[in-house]
Amino acid sequence: RRVHGDVDDGDAAPVADEQEYNDPDRFNAEVFETVKRAAEEGIEIRNVVLEINGLKFAYDVNFADVGNALVPAIVSLIRLDEAAAAIVAKAKATIGHWAPLLEKFRHSRDDELEIADALMQFCIDHEAARRIFHIVLQLLFENEVLSAEAILAWEPEALNRRLDEDRGIEAERPIVAQMLAKAAPFLAFLRENGDDDGDDD
Repeated sequence: RRVHGDVDDGDAAPVADEQEYNDPDRFNAEVFETVKRAAEEGIEIRNVVLEINGLKFAYDVNFADVGNALVPAIVSLIRLDEAAAAIVAKAKATIGHWAPLLEKFRHSRDDELEIADALMQFCIDHEAARRIFHIVLQLLFENEVLSAEAILAWEPEALNRRLDEDRGIEAERPIVAQMLAKAAPFLAFLRENGDDDGDDD
């Protein structure tokens, strides 16, 4: 935040600045535009980290809030109007490129859960993206953004954690169920792999 010197009581500028920096929608929009610009201009991830970190401090948000803002910005870079094979290839390239940015702002299990929540909410809100939910979820795991433990802890509560209450949970239930059904083979793999690891101990 900017530091102001002595200000007359009638000067409302600092109050306006404070209100702007307390607006989560504004923060999300700034993160979105930062990622979009970085993708268009080929800005290095390390420099994007600095920009996002600056926004994090300016808006006084936590790491989970940053993850919640980054996921829609990153997934939006995946073009969904191409053939299936091209979409998968683009998803792999996109998540592979931006995973280090997500990792920089993922420091706890709660941060991981927020990332998974944000992915699901984005796909709920954008019908075209629903067909890549399971693909992106798996890519976040393969790129070490999400752990198997976090995904398996998140999945049973996915329906209740993030649904838009204004629209009603029942309206979203079939959408969530459909996306999780597509992710079922991947989730089963994680469970089986976890069981195997446990047997080795």
